[in-house]
Amino acid sequence: MSLADQKIGILCGGESEEREVSLKSGQAIYKALKDEGLDVVKMDVHRKMLKKIEREKIDVAILALHGGWGEDGTIQAVCKLIGIPFTGSDVLGSALALNKVMAKKIFKSEGIPTPPWKVISQDEITREGYLDNFIKKLEEKFGFPVVLKPALQGSSVGLKVINKKMRLKSSIKESMKYGKCLLVEKYLRGTEVTVGILGLGPDLEPLPVVEIVPKRGVYDFKSKYTQGQTQYIVPARLPKKLYEKAQLLALQAFKALNLDIVARIDMLIEKNRNLYVLEANTNPGMTATSLLPKAALAAGYEFPKLLRRMIELAMKRAAQ
Repeated sequence: MSLADQKIGILCGGESEEREVSLKSGQAIYKALKDEGLDVVKMDVHRKMLKKIEREKIDVAILALHGGWGEDGTIQAVCKLIGIPFTGSDVLGSALALNKVMAKKIFKSEGIPTPPWKVISQDEITREGYLDNFIKKLEEKFGFPVVLKPALQGSSVGLKVINKKMRLKSSIKESMKYGKCLLVEKYLRGTEVTVGILGLGPDLEPLPVVEIVPKRGVYDFKSKYTQGQTQYIVPARLPKKLYEKAQLLALQAFKALNLDIVARIDMLIEKNRNLYVLEANTNPGMTATSLLPKAALAAGYEFPKLLRRMIELAMKRAAQ
């Protein structure tokens, strides 16, 4: 079936901390597909999205939502319920990947190396003496620095690297505003890389490895979405065997989380060449600074071609 016969809906915006990034992704996708002469509509979705989606009578949805119910399986379930093919992973994969704690547990069970971590909840920090004891154990096991990551946020929202014990208690409390659960990870020094995966079922294609070099040393929200704050090198400057190992590890993580169509696997390489999977992103950004389009371009996918491939895979999955 030709895409020229399909009405394509771009679902973007939403209500998460990543709303502005999502709107930028949605606009970039809209322009690319419009320039291709396709029938496309951009939809700023909200909790009453069902009627809006039905009213537009779209045939396929490109999910450009980031974080929250746009990436945790909710919008995926809505599309599935009303029979609209959608890009990105299915309900289960989306839910597992966004929840950093669940993803870590799966990586560990599958033998996929990931930095050591601990978890603390909002309820636990209200208990007398619990937070002080938690910090004492962290210092004994991990030392400093440590990395704070809200368990249900993407785009490095709320990510902090804490270098000193005296800052940790207040930082944990502050980071809890992003959710009920916080991941505290041992800080590992090394080079951050990311690998995009494109495909469905057994037919998966690892895209070129992207090397990430943030000017400020930490790849946080500002480094990700401010022009000039981070250098991206494609392909990454890695020895051939290590480069291929990174792609294979990304494929392993992709399969372990039950992902499909498209995702980005973020990793860290220590100086001793040990590889660690940090997390998976099932609705990667599509802005001017986004990593997946850069990797896809290096693999021969101009932006419109990448979008067409994602739509075709979504329709193929729906037909299975």
